[in-house]
Amino acid sequence: MREVREETGFRCIAEQELPEVRYIDHRGRDRWIRYWMMQAVRGEFQPNSEVDQIRWTPIELVGDLLTQEHELDVVSGLRLVRADIA
Repeated sequence: MREVREETGFRCIAEQELPEVRYIDHRGRDRWIRYWMMQAVRGEFQPNSEVDQIRWTPIELVGDLLTQEHELDVVSGLRLVRADIA
C-alpha cells in the first residue's frame, strides 16, 4: 500500500489478494510480486517520475494494454475475484 500511495497519490484499503507473479527481469534477477485488489479511499493523482498518467479501464480492455505477459495472470485473477463478488 505504501508503494501505491507513493506512485499514485491514493490511499487504499487492501481487499483480496490476486495471483502472485514470478519472473526473471531484464537484469537476470528473480522477481516475486504480490498484487491485491484495492479500494481507493482518498487521494489525488499527480504525475511523477514513476507514473505519468493513470486511467480507469474496463477490465475487458485491459489485456490489450498490457506490455508484460505475466500481467495477464493478475488480470485473470481479478476477473475471478469479481465474478465471486457479483
